[in-house]
Amino acid sequence: MDIQNLNKNGSVERSLDRPARSSKAVKDVLIPQPARDQASISSSSRATAAMVETLGERARKDDSSRGELVAAALEKLATGKLGSPEAMAKAARQLLASDFLSA
Repeated sequence: MDIQNLNKNGSVERSLDRPARSSKAVKDVLIPQPARDQASISSSSRATAAMVETLGERARKDDSSRGELVAAALEKLATGKLGSPEAMAKAARQLLASDFLSA
């Protein structure tokens, strides 16, 4: 510390007390990376997905008029006839007869 100006109402020179500032003030900071999720799909799951997609395509290609069938089904549903065991058995027989579920 330079005290030459002690009784002279001057200022004290303190620049020599401090270390020189580094021109490189960048610090290395580690930023944690989030864990990455990974999934693997088995070949049987891929086959099942392909089968579902095939069934969907077949259903979309059906050109028959479904309006009357939907209206009849809604009425049966409202009256409780559509959920009966007989109705389910009839629907299952019709699906099997139509070969809709064959690959």
